[in-house]
Amino acid sequence: MMYHPARIFIRFVLRQFFARINVTGAKLVDFGPLLIVANHPNDLLDPLLVVGTYPRPAWFLAKSTLFSTPFIAAILRGMHLVPVFRRQDNVDVTKNDESFKFAADLISLGKAIVIFPEGASLGERRLGPLKTGAARIACQAEHLANFTLGLKIQPVGITYSQFKRFRSSVTVHVAEPITLIDWAAQYESNPREVVREITELISAKLREITIEVPLTGAAHLAERIGMLFQSLGVGRDEWSRLRIVARNLAQIESIDSATRDDIIQRVDRYFEHAAELGLDGDENLTPWVRRATWPMTLMALAISPLAILGAIICYPPYKLTGIYVSRMVRDPVEHGGAKLSAGVVLYTLWFGLLAFIVGLITHSILLAVLTYVELVLLAVVTNRTVWRLQIWLLWLFKPLSMAALRRERGQLIYDLQALRTV
Repeated sequence: MMYHPARIFIRFVLRQFFARINVTGAKLVDFGPLLIVANHPNDLLDPLLVVGTYPRPAWFLAKSTLFSTPFIAAILRGMHLVPVFRRQDNVDVTKNDESFKFAADLISLGKAIVIFPEGASLGERRLGPLKTGAARIACQAEHLANFTLGLKIQPVGITYSQFKRFRSSVTVHVAEPITLIDWAAQYESNPREVVREITELISAKLREITIEVPLTGAAHLAERIGMLFQSLGVGRDEWSRLRIVARNLAQIESIDSATRDDIIQRVDRYFEHAAELGLDGDENLTPWVRRATWPMTLMALAISPLAILGAIICYPPYKLTGIYVSRMVRDPVEHGGAKLSAGVVLYTLWFGLLAFIVGLITHSILLAVLTYVELVLLAVVTNRTVWRLQIWLLWLFKPLSMAALRRERGQLIYDLQALRTV
């Protein structure tokens, strides 16, 4: 009952939080029993992206510690969450038998289950060792139907341009589904071995659709180089762009240390110069008026006052969200999800307060409701246009600095491309 309206809200919020959400790869399995297995680099954002990607309802296996009280447990179950008991949480893991049976029963009814087989969010550009839970649930469901169920396991790889930043981009890369019919005979004689083989196959499929940058320093460099190429529109999406960058980092590591250190310092210096202008470094630096048609320019001029007004109105919750996350959230893995959830709460309260004030002044509930709706629409327009306005204003008032930054980026990208051919 709660899942469908929540899904609509989640899709709306994700479209505001991310600048771009790309769904690529194989066709989504939209009918029949399905087990979705995904990598888990970004805590809360990963399950929300799966909800937003698949049009069909899905049930999620979630850590049991979230089900802290009967009231919260009832809400979470209404949101299609099923508790999983992990050893690191110091709970009775034998309770997983009941949860796995519940999940298998749902699959037997043709439902979709989502599981993150790494068992925990890593916050890194690599795939961790997989738990066997996904394979166990799949085999249990098929075994109950004598392997005639037709269950499909669909791996999903989630790749973020940046893990923590608001208005970054994300790619959800979908692999072709796995079927279990080939293991039917073997499962009867050696179920443990079948579970191991299926887990290894899931791991191999996920590695094909995720980005592997095992070293923290290399991951940071790959992310920044990816942002540089994104600013030029290179690559179809985050997955394809960062995959190329990650592979070529090995070539950069193989050159002499002086040249390598110079490149790294120049990359860092570019982002410092971008930050001095209030930019993140992945923006398209081409003057917007040069690549816009006259209708687009006239529309931009018409929308600009709204974007400026919206930026002023939205500044308090935007700033408070950043302050809250930087001071209260210690685990980097939780930063992205904390920004989204705190932003939802603070923007909702702020718009509610402004609408309440309007209602008090006008003595009209209708005007208060209309004000709230208008503020939400204004925030959406601002979110979509304010960065373009920022680039335009920077070219208008700081043309020399923008031209210098653009030249610096061009030379840096040219040198990086030359290094990859060495």
